[in-house]
Formats: sequence, C-alpha cells, structure tokens
Amino acid sequence: MSNRVVKSKGGQSKKTQDRHSLYEYICLNGVEMPACSRCREKSLACKLSDKSERCGECVRAGVTCDADGFSAIALSRISREKSRLESEEEAAWDEMVTLQAKLARLRKQKRLLERRGVEMVRRGLENLDELEKEDRRAEGGRLAMGPTQAGEQDFVWDFSQITDLDVSGPYSAGHEQQGMGHSLEYFGDVAQLRIEHGAG
Repeated sequence: MSNRVVKSKGGQSKKTQDRHSLYEYICLNGVEMPACSRCREKSLACKLSDKSERCGECVRAGVTCDADGFSAIALSRISREKSRLESEEEAAWDEMVTLQAKLARLRKQKRLLERRGVEMVRRGLENLDELEKEDRRAEGGRLAMGPTQAGEQDFVWDFSQITDLDVSGPYSAGHEQQGMGHSLEYFGDVAQLRIEHGAG
C-alpha cells in the first residue's frame, strides 16, 4: 500500500485544504477571545468557534493552541447571537438610508413651501390654492398668446419690402407735409399687412 499523500489538482493535500476551510470558517463565524500564547506573541486576533478547540490562527499554522476556550455549546450560542446582531445592524443601516432619503425630501418640500408662501403673501392671496389657480391662469394666458402675438412683439421693420414709395424726388415746400402724411399712412399699411400675414 502506498504511503503517498493524495494531492488535489492545485497541489495541496486534502488535509491542507480542510485546514484552510476551517480557518476561513473561524474567521467569518468565530468569536474573538483572550489571546492564546501564539496570538499574543504575534499580536494576532485570537478567534474561536464551535468547529475547533484551536483558534483560527493556530489552525492555519497547523500548531497546537493553548487558548482558554469555552465549550462548543457556549461558542455556538455566542456565534448565533453574533449573527443575529449583524442582521439587526444591517436592517438598521437600511432603515437609516431610507430615513435619510425621506429627510432630504421633506427639507426640499419645506424650502418650496417657504418660497411659495412668500409669493402668496406678495400677491395678497389667502392660501396656496389661490396661488396655484393664478399660476395656472397665467400659464394658460401665455399658451393662448401663441407665437403670433409673440411675433407681433418682436416685429421689426423690413424696408426692403417697400417698393412703391419714391422718397428720392424733390418735394416743394407746399407738398412736403402732404407727402410726409402719405408716407406715414403707407408705413402703417405695410405694418398692418405684415401683422396680418404673421397671424395667417
């Protein structure tokens, strides 16, 4: 019968793999206890669990351990209590995040209310409902104006369209005022035509 140690594909024996798995379990689920001689000498965290009488660091090193451990039942209870507290801690964190989001939303609503309240007082209104109604009426008025009236406000004279008016010829003193009157009437007609054209 061969005495060779069976090794895994990774080059480690099954015993070494089991030792590493136990070490990882103790690190995740173990309870830190008063340090054993080795952990105290190396300033390491000395953790024990219900899976081993040795601490995690001694398990990893494959050496004996003189830690003053509790019974497996006591360690199991401590481990379960630790898991419960961690679950409650996570739930409390999630609740805190939710409350922070709610607080930010309430602060934003408060700032909006303060601004609307100042505007309500400035307009002499009794409540925010009246302010909302006025805002809706004003918005409706702007929509009703449409681009036509906005175009009227932005109307610019375009003299290139005036082709029939001859202002280059000489005017006698007697006809100057009359000619100016006709010119103003013509400008008025052109402006009216442009406004009507924009409305169409």
